[in-house]
Amino acid sequence: MSDNSEDDNGPGQRGYRPRGGLVPIPDPTTLTIQAVSAARVEIEKLFNSKVDTVKTDIKRLEAIVAELPDLESHKSDRLRELLEQKFIGVATEFTMRDIALAAAFKAAEAAVKQQNESNTLAIDKAGTAFTKQIDNLDAKIDDLKERLGEIARKNWSVVGAYIVGAIGIASLVITAIYHSTASNGIH
Repeated sequence: MSDNSEDDNGPGQRGYRPRGGLVPIPDPTTLTIQAVSAARVEIEKLFNSKVDTVKTDIKRLEAIVAELPDLESHKSDRLRELLEQKFIGVATEFTMRDIALAAAFKAAEAAVKQQNESNTLAIDKAGTAFTKQIDNLDAKIDDLKERLGEIARKNWSVVGAYIVGAIGIASLVITAIYHSTASNGIH
């Protein structure tokens, strides 16, 4: 089956696909996948910009450390702590990205589930309406059968009346001929 609505329904038409397909056009699954992909790209861009900022900070701190080789021990420890905090920040950024991505997938899954439930309800309503239409057509067909039967009975009764009338006229003519020949003395 083609995903192109013009192939299935004709140009510019929307609705359910023929030949047994029950996916509405446009397909909500495709739209959801596109929305999730777009959200993923945006999250990755945001994450990459944060990582680039952290990398820049690390390079700047490394340059400072490289320029000051004779730092005292406690200053060196402080710098080490600062670098560790930056790395912890990077790890937190990774965790936040994973959480945001999981939430986006969960929301997309819920939207697809809701769309499927909506489609099921629409299909059930369409099936009920179709059944009602079939029942109405059955009643109309039965009514037409009755009417045709009545017409057939009426036509035969008219034909019967003509036959009885024709027999009556024929017997009248025969009787008139018989009386006319009897009165003339011909038997």
